[in-house]
Amino acid sequence: MKVIIRSTIGTRLISRVPRRGFFAALLVFFVFAPLQIGNAEALLETVTIADNPASVSIDVTEKVPSKVIRVDRREVLIALKNIRAKGGLVVKGSPGGLVKGVAVENLQGKVAAIVVTGNRDFQKIIPSWGSSGRNLVVDFQEKQPEEAVPPAVPDRADREKSRPDRSRQTSDTGRASSLQERKTESPVPEKAGPAPVKERARGDKNREREETPEPAPVKRETSIHAGDISDLLPTVAVADCPSTEMGAAVAFMEKGLWKEAFDGLTGYIASPSPACLEQASFMRAHAFLMLALDGRANLVKAASFFNELLVDFPRSDLLPFAFASLGKIHWALKNPALAQGYFTIVRDRFPGYPGRPEVFYHLGRIYQDKGYTDKSLEYFEKVYRDFPENRYTVDAGLGLGKALYKKRRYIDSLNILSRLVQENPEKVYDSPELLLAIGNANFKLGRSVPARKNLMRVCNLFPGVDAKDMVLSRIGDTYAVEERLDKAMRIYRFVRDEFPGSEGFLASSMGLARYLDNREEQQKIYNMIKQDFPDHRLASVAMMRLAEIYDKSGEYEKCINEIENLLATHPRGLRYEAVQLMKKAYESLFDGQLKSDNYPDILQRYEAEQVMIDRIESRRIFLQVGLAYLSAGLHDQAFNQLIKAYKQYKRNQRPAGLLFGLGVAMDESGRDDDALKILQGYARRFPDGPRVPEARVRMGGVFREMGAYGKAADQFNLAYQAETDDLEKGKILAEKAGVYEQEGQWARASKTLDLAAKKIAAASGTHYPLLSSIYRDLGRSYIEQDIYVKGAEAFTMALKFSGNGNRGDIEFALGDAYQKANVLQKAKKAFENVAASDDSVWARLAKERLATLDLAEKVKNS
Repeated sequence: MKVIIRSTIGTRLISRVPRRGFFAALLVFFVFAPLQIGNAEALLETVTIADNPASVSIDVTEKVPSKVIRVDRREVLIALKNIRAKGGLVVKGSPGGLVKGVAVENLQGKVAAIVVTGNRDFQKIIPSWGSSGRNLVVDFQEKQPEEAVPPAVPDRADREKSRPDRSRQTSDTGRASSLQERKTESPVPEKAGPAPVKERARGDKNREREETPEPAPVKRETSIHAGDISDLLPTVAVADCPSTEMGAAVAFMEKGLWKEAFDGLTGYIASPSPACLEQASFMRAHAFLMLALDGRANLVKAASFFNELLVDFPRSDLLPFAFASLGKIHWALKNPALAQGYFTIVRDRFPGYPGRPEVFYHLGRIYQDKGYTDKSLEYFEKVYRDFPENRYTVDAGLGLGKALYKKRRYIDSLNILSRLVQENPEKVYDSPELLLAIGNANFKLGRSVPARKNLMRVCNLFPGVDAKDMVLSRIGDTYAVEERLDKAMRIYRFVRDEFPGSEGFLASSMGLARYLDNREEQQKIYNMIKQDFPDHRLASVAMMRLAEIYDKSGEYEKCINEIENLLATHPRGLRYEAVQLMKKAYESLFDGQLKSDNYPDILQRYEAEQVMIDRIESRRIFLQVGLAYLSAGLHDQAFNQLIKAYKQYKRNQRPAGLLFGLGVAMDESGRDDDALKILQGYARRFPDGPRVPEARVRMGGVFREMGAYGKAADQFNLAYQAETDDLEKGKILAEKAGVYEQEGQWARASKTLDLAAKKIAAASGTHYPLLSSIYRDLGRSYIEQDIYVKGAEAFTMALKFSGNGNRGDIEFALGDAYQKANVLQKAKKAFENVAASDDSVWARLAKERLATLDLAEKVKNS
């Protein structure tokens, strides 16, 4: 079906869709239009219908917004925004199955509308964009029968009936007979699994969805031309060249008697004044080429014949046959560049040449070998779809199927290849390529049953197939997909035993290791691949699997080291996955070390591998390293790490530890204003957090340093209310007392310090140094109020809790308090104790006070 789109807004398309559904669909589409991806330059290039499974494939130059709306049970609207269908667009494919037809229209607002109609009701409609973003595939499903049977390879009798009569009939028949004898062979001995030919079909839970789609037959036009250089014969035969010798030569060539034809034409050309010299020369070169191609010998001499023709007959109508033949010769000589040059001449200069299918096919092969999949697909598709039936139709179809497979268009590939089997059942016996391609395409689509059946046929029909180890390994994969692990693992082990060192050996090793329960055996296999095949693409996968094992078992340092080796030896392989796993391992490692307060190890590893760790860009790692620096008292370094983590978290997702730690780092590094903001934010977001009291104490300290004593006292009050531990409550009261001291409110300071001492004394454990310090401050506060006796009592308590260390300052303060209270004997005793101490400063001062007391006593007694 070929439908050419209209270049202006028409009524034909819109009239086919109910107005209410159509405009409702477009309204929804325009609502979502702001979420556009492409731009106004996008083009809709091709629309292709496929069947079994039914789908419509839409190729665009770039991804654009799309909506797929069911308008009716058998009608679907596909709307694309910011795009236009190119002029002269033709809908390709094979309508007539589930999909009845497709119409395309350009509408206002830069919208391309595609209406799909069905022969039967659409049960499911599944749109999906390809990974490139340039192909939208809409799959259509109807209710499927309970069981569908894939196209079977015919038996020998059917094959003989369907085989066309060819000159190689005898050799093909003999080969088919030998293949029939092999049909009962199993690709894997009994120890490695059941005989593949006897593969059971019952009991597969996924059988219905996995069966190979039944393709619709293609009716191709017939032509008198074969589509290759052999069309020289009918071209010469209908030419005006009556000659007995020429007639005999044509007869020989039609029977494949190339030597007889060559000898006869050589004699004719050597005769005096031959009437058909031009035609005879071309036919003789052709006969010699066929002899050369048959034995792959004398190809260079064959090329010389055609080069002479180009010189002798530069204006001949038969020139395209010479250029095409030279292309074939250089292809056979493995000179693809020269071959491409000659084929390109034919393509560009001789549009009417009947052998163009052969030329396009070989150009497709050349681009395929170069790795230019898009170009090869283009040429194969021309031969397969655009020309009448020709000798290269099937080969081009196979090339097209393989190119589609390489482009990951597995459904399209499978449609082409399955159709080839249906229309040319004998082709499965020519080479393993067709069955291999069908099996692999099925596997990629998750259809393990038909994948396995076709791959087993390859092993049965072509026991000497290249890369048999990979075929068997994939058969094992099909069992693994179905979770029939015993069979899968037996095949993997068989491949490892029978094909050591091969691709299949490596693939089976990876498959086997994946499903082993024994961790040591897994590691042994992965280490073997890593060490014995270091340059193979699977070596990086094996290293990745080892790292995953280490991560799961909590061996994070081993995991990190393995990934570092992977990135060093395979910088392009699995890089994203490896970095993500390394990130996870570092986070888990640092988490454990932080919980055990092992921050030195965190800092040691970070300092050693800072460049690598920073490249990971993990906000959790920045947080963990920042907290480790904070624990080490390195506040500037802690701030640098924590601020990076802070910027990477969204506002409402920043964890409590990050906000508190950053606030502390800012406070300790002199960033007071910023510290207040962060700590206030932490207290608001986590009012019941365990470190809220400490945060408020720090805020109180900042306000005190700023001279905002009221705000400072408020924060200490809030901290005291939030704290539940008596010891911490006592410390908070001591900080609050400091605010009163700075304000000169000594009475309030004394009262607060007295309460602080009681709270600390009530706490579990002994806290003598802290009590000593608080009582000393309490004594000083009393002295400031001229309450000397209470001051002396406080200093006495401070002395009591001071221990046996150097306490000259406290005893001197005690003596001073007694002296001011006029309790001179106690003052004298305190000063004498200080004077006898090792503290030279306080001892000297105490001696001076003692001299003053002695003088005062002498004056009093005189």
